[in-house]
Amino acid sequence: PTLAAELAPILPELGSTAAAPHDDGRLRHAVRTALQAALAAGAEAVVFDDLQFADAASATALLAALPELTPAPRWLLAMRPHECA
Repeated sequence: PTLAAELAPILPELGSTAAAPHDDGRLRHAVRTALQAALAAGAEAVVFDDLQFADAASATALLAALPELTPAPRWLLAMRPHECA
């Protein structure tokens, strides 16, 4: 599957999420690969807004990617605590 297909479960705008069964390991790999590609292209920061709406798979994939990215990017994570469930 393509990187977009692997990311579709957390980014539905990239395509159908029904193409393959959910696989946490493949999703974590896809997130890490996408972030590493952005860093290789010159990105210096990763920004996530409205983190209070993140599902467990998305949060797990982000946390797994944090220690593995090189060079280490700056992170900006934003959420509204009063909207957390």
